[in-house]
Amino acid sequence: MGDVRSMAGIPTLKALRTLFTRTDIMGSRRLSVRMVVILIAATLGVCFCVSWVYVAGTARRFEHATGLLAEDRFTEAAIAFDAVIERDPDAVLAWCGRGLCLLNTGSPVAALNSYESALTIEQGNIDALIGKSICLSELGRTTESLKVLDHVLESDPGNRRVQSLIRSLKQKM
Repeated sequence: MGDVRSMAGIPTLKALRTLFTRTDIMGSRRLSVRMVVILIAATLGVCFCVSWVYVAGTARRFEHATGLLAEDRFTEAAIAFDAVIERDPDAVLAWCGRGLCLLNTGSPVAALNSYESALTIEQGNIDALIGKSICLSELGRTTESLKVLDHVLESDPGNRRVQSLIRSLKQKM
């Protein structure tokens, strides 16, 4: 069926960090993130600074959770994704990450609930739809799983990952 741990489009903070640490043409280093936050706070006020720290904290938690997931530490990663979701209930990728962790710990019903939550926020999210399909398949609901994948192919006909899953599911039948 393929590796259920792969998930496309997981953002990292590395790109943001390098943005503020590159060397310019004159050989000077750009401002640090801390300095940028201080300057923004000084011009826009403390309220913006607090929201920036909140977002940065959520991003750091998400990065931590994805790191645990990459290390196959699924139970810890699920807890870390829960912390992200607690701060930002609309974080679709956190719901998908949580579902992936739960699926890998042998909890397809709980994983399905996570993917359903992600789809409530963003109906067409391909990662959530694929995760939902895999959960349905694990629960023996192959026909429903195929319907979900067919729905994905309607919006993305060239998706090879989905085509491969469909072939795999049809072989099971």
